[in-house]
Amino acid sequence: MAHHMMLNELLDSSDEEDLNVMPPLAPILDDDDDAPNIIKYPTQLEKEEIANFYLQQKGFPGVIGAIDGSHIRIDKPVEDPDSYINRKQYFSIHLQGTVNHNMKFIDVFIGYPGSVHDARVFRNSTIRHDLHELCGGKLKMKNNVKKIDFYKT
Repeated sequence: MAHHMMLNELLDSSDEEDLNVMPPLAPILDDDDDAPNIIKYPTQLEKEEIANFYLQQKGFPGVIGAIDGSHIRIDKPVEDPDSYINRKQYFSIHLQGTVNHNMKFIDVFIGYPGSVHDARVFRNSTIRHDLHELCGGKLKMKNNVKKIDFYKT
C-alpha cells in the first residue's frame, strides 16, 4: 500500500543523481526533524500573498498552489513488479507535488506504484483530504463517478 514518504527516505533508498536532487538540498533532507519546516502548508498570510499573485499576475482568482505528478524511475521491484509498470512501460513510483507561486513545495506525496492512475493518487493524497481546511472552509467538493470538481463558494 502507498504511503506518504519523507523525501530523505526516498533518497536513502535511491541514488541522488537519479532523482536530480540538487546537492545543496541533500544535507537539509538528511535530518528528519527539519522536513516539516521545509515542506509545509502556507500560513493564512502566505495564502493571501499567493492568491494575490495568481490573481494579479495570472488572472486566476482563489489559487494558492499548483499540483502535478511525475513518475520516478525505479529498478524492477522484487514484490509485485507488474504493478510498478507505468503507462510508458517502465518501472516507477508516483510523486505528486504541490507548489506555491515561488515554486516552493507545500506538499509532496510519494509512493504509489506506477500503474496507479494520477486521479487515484490525488484522491488518496494528504492534500486532497486537507483541502477543506487548507482553503479555510470555503471549498466545496462535488464527487462524481468520473471526476472530482473543486470550487470555491
